[in-house]
Amino acid sequence: MSGVKCTGRKIIASLLLTCLLVFTSCGDEKRTSDYQIPDTSSDYHLTASRQEPGNLLSASSVIPRIDDVNTATNPQGSAFKSALVINETSGHVLYSKQGNRKVYPASMTKVLTFLTAMRCGHLSDQLTVSENALHVMEGSTMAGLQVGDQISLQEALYGMILPSGNDAAITIAEGLGGSTEHFAEEMNETAASIGATHTHYVTVNGLHDNNHYTTANDMYLIFHEALKYPVFRDIISSKTHAGSFQSSGGARKTLTWKNTNRYLQESVQSPSSITVIGGKTGTTDQAGACLVLLSKNARNEEIISIIFKADNHTALYRQMNHLLELYGQNR
Repeated sequence: MSGVKCTGRKIIASLLLTCLLVFTSCGDEKRTSDYQIPDTSSDYHLTASRQEPGNLLSASSVIPRIDDVNTATNPQGSAFKSALVINETSGHVLYSKQGNRKVYPASMTKVLTFLTAMRCGHLSDQLTVSENALHVMEGSTMAGLQVGDQISLQEALYGMILPSGNDAAITIAEGLGGSTEHFAEEMNETAASIGATHTHYVTVNGLHDNNHYTTANDMYLIFHEALKYPVFRDIISSKTHAGSFQSSGGARKTLTWKNTNRYLQESVQSPSSITVIGGKTGTTDQAGACLVLLSKNARNEEIISIIFKADNHTALYRQMNHLLELYGQNR
């Protein structure tokens, strides 16, 4: 049964951790619960040590130091709560505003849902859509799945990311974790394992909860990790996708899913020297308009840019373009 995959891995991990504690309990204790990216990133092997200068991503995809920030003043009209721009190729943080501030991720949550699913399952796993998967907040984004549909994990991931389908996210969580609650716990463990320790999720789709939050720095860590999977790059860069799966009646069913990213919709134009590859959007009343984005500049360097809580979608894309113009092009 696919729902026990994450649980089995947790048991093995717990046994390994117990053994580790037996051998280390006599040594000096090291507190990790108060992990701060600027202070302890090298301790977590997330960055080169402070004595190692140079390209932090050139050899082994090491995460750049979040304290390596451009201290320029915020761009004019930057009415967002938090933002981050990182040159993924060189490993330099180009711009940061309130990178460790608590923010609500809305559907950007689904990047971590993807990452946890890839750790717990296989793309060929077959999942069944439950009634619970359709019982979400009225007006929330859906992939159009129906109770009893049989869908592969790969197709469900497309349905979760492109149209931001909450029904697909719940189907993935139930199919791989047994329940959304258990899968959310697995998501938090995944986040902690990559150093995103200022993140705590209670839903798998990002519908609002006061205890469901992250930071711009943590979102970078999560997105950076997801980009290691070729299927993630394929999904976020797709303008549309024809999702194919089996309906509850046994017939083959196809749905066309469109990317919610307005750059991919071609309703928003990026700066002339920037090529947008893809990303993940998020919107709720409490989170505002949010976006994590992967682009390339004229030097073919990959840029990750993140904005949390812009006032609206028009402001979000205008401000994202401004950040890319100022910091993403030739740095």
